[in-house]
Amino acid sequence: MAASASLDRDALHRVDFIGGTLPNEIASLYADLVDEYGVHDVLVLKRFGGGSEAVRDKLRREADIVEQPRVESLVRHAHRTIDRLNDPPYRLSSYERSFLFEQFLDGWEWDVPYLKNASEHDSFPRDVEQFSIVASWQGSPITSDDVLNELTEVHTAFQEQLSGAGYLEHARVVHAAREAVENAEVEMTPPSAVIVLEAEDYTTAERAYVREFTEQVLTQWVAVEQSAVQRTRNETGEIQASELGDDVETVEHSETDSGSLVDAVAARLAMGRTVNLTNEDDRVSVLNATTFDEQMRAVVEEVERLREEEALRYDDVAIVLKDNRSPIRGVIEALNSRGIPTTSTTVRGLGDDPSVRELYTVARVMAEPDTVDDDAYGLLSARVGDDPPVDEIDSADSLVEELWKWIRLTELKRRIAENESEIDARAQFSHVNDIIELAEFADRSQLIDATWEQFKDLLEFSFEHAAPDAYGDDIDSVEGGILVDAVQRVKTGQWNTVFVVNAVDQEYPSDPRVNRLFPRAHLERIPEYPMVSAPTAGEVKETFETAKTVDTRPFRAYYSHYSRRLMAVATRAADSRLYFTTYRERRSDPGKYRRPSRFLVDLLETFPQISEVTEGDIRTESRAVDHTLDSIDRTLDEIRRAPTADDPIDLTEIERNFGAIQRLLAESERGDEIAAAIAARADFADGVVRRE
Repeated sequence: MAASASLDRDALHRVDFIGGTLPNEIASLYADLVDEYGVHDVLVLKRFGGGSEAVRDKLRREADIVEQPRVESLVRHAHRTIDRLNDPPYRLSSYERSFLFEQFLDGWEWDVPYLKNASEHDSFPRDVEQFSIVASWQGSPITSDDVLNELTEVHTAFQEQLSGAGYLEHARVVHAAREAVENAEVEMTPPSAVIVLEAEDYTTAERAYVREFTEQVLTQWVAVEQSAVQRTRNETGEIQASELGDDVETVEHSETDSGSLVDAVAARLAMGRTVNLTNEDDRVSVLNATTFDEQMRAVVEEVERLREEEALRYDDVAIVLKDNRSPIRGVIEALNSRGIPTTSTTVRGLGDDPSVRELYTVARVMAEPDTVDDDAYGLLSARVGDDPPVDEIDSADSLVEELWKWIRLTELKRRIAENESEIDARAQFSHVNDIIELAEFADRSQLIDATWEQFKDLLEFSFEHAAPDAYGDDIDSVEGGILVDAVQRVKTGQWNTVFVVNAVDQEYPSDPRVNRLFPRAHLERIPEYPMVSAPTAGEVKETFETAKTVDTRPFRAYYSHYSRRLMAVATRAADSRLYFTTYRERRSDPGKYRRPSRFLVDLLETFPQISEVTEGDIRTESRAVDHTLDSIDRTLDEIRRAPTADDPIDLTEIERNFGAIQRLLAESERGDEIAAAIAARADFADGVVRRE
């Protein structure tokens, strides 16, 4: 059984960072509880939905049971509680919430001059919504600050509008569930015991909900030290037993003093701690590139190499960026353009799905029958044939019914199943379902019109929408391609191979920015802001073990150490291979150079086992082909210029290059194709233009 834990008393278990969400001693504790109460009477509650299946598998093995362990995310549990209400509210998706909020802002007359001026900027609705979502999670601040006060008025008025329409946003689900239990509005049959995983990330409201429904239940809280990523944005310090109940004992589990190279790197980042290496089978590498685009090409080629040499699956790989302000969409586009499937919980990729584009085009044609361009009809004809059945779709009472009519008439489901790969088909079916749900929302909403024009606007909004930073919808799992997401979304999962992208100083650490509406000096004057905005030096040290001293302003120090923790959490998600990738400049911002992250520089100095690879090194056949063709161009150019240049030609080097090319042609299955490309380059250099 786990260290000195009692099965008849609530406890807070502090476990080591390296052990992750479910260390062995907690799996053992679960087995003891199952022996005592039975598998169906022990609930395992997770703060995040990701990684739930892996937790179930480990618990099943440890407890030696065939039944499915009860593992549920906090938000899913809260949703089920709300479903027990006599008249449960409609739960808004992040798309729907954002669309309604932007419409609400359009009708608001700003009183504070600063906000009135700021409202002219395109980013303003997103910035105000960011505050509103945080206020929903944490509660509205009581303030005398004019700017913060009017934002709070907007948030309160919007909440009243949602409540009046029978809507509940994601950020209020846990609050509503707690109130329902507290006011005895629902009947619940509590389990005999609960293990609360990821307790380090439960906010005040979430802890209150758990305490409410486990009042007479044995509760074992499990907090992974130096691992909080969401709560740390809202509360300082480590979680304490006194915050979890009146009589909760603390059980300190031993630190892990040995592990793999990935473990050692993660421990160094999270705690500045040294771990003895017992296994160097896993690999840690740094991929350096000149530009962001070349960085992504290096990632693609490394994935390609691993798939060719080690049969790695796409869903064995995660590409991790710092947060939702990072270029997640740009990474997805870079991978998709090379034929690599991706998945993400932050950017859903609706607008890039051909089936979704088809349904969107139907909405355009119906919304603008007299003005829509010929390209719309051309797209539909290309998708469904020369005579798309647009005339059979009505501007009827139900958008959903008309969309289903189109799907049936054009056999969209059959076309997806027959024409797409299994991965793409699964994604497209899911996205089509998302579109149907948006249409259902428009049909029944009291706040928007159920018209094709309004639905078209809603779709266009959803194409550009990204889940709010740190407060996105709870999604239990994602599958079907390489995961491209923010650190928070990979915290409780593990992948064979992880790429920590953009490991540069402008990201790790980035310039701290809680909300663009508030300059740093303003934030430091309003500690009541519902995020950490004015920490003290003492709070920085209490929150981050890496903060031995605070030599800069506490606000900057706090978010610098937070960035380091995010890198640590991303690192821990790797099971066998870990890559940090860097780049020097963006094509859109030439001359502004980015240095490798100071945290990465420290790792390179600490661990000589970390290898460095420069983008352009030949590690795959596709890179070899590119290099070969470039080499042909350079060599022929040198020979052509030789009579008029003073530079001597190195015939030995040329002979060596052409020998390598000959081996490539002999060994590659694409030899004939490569030979034709080389001949075309030689002809072009000689002034011959071949027309195919």
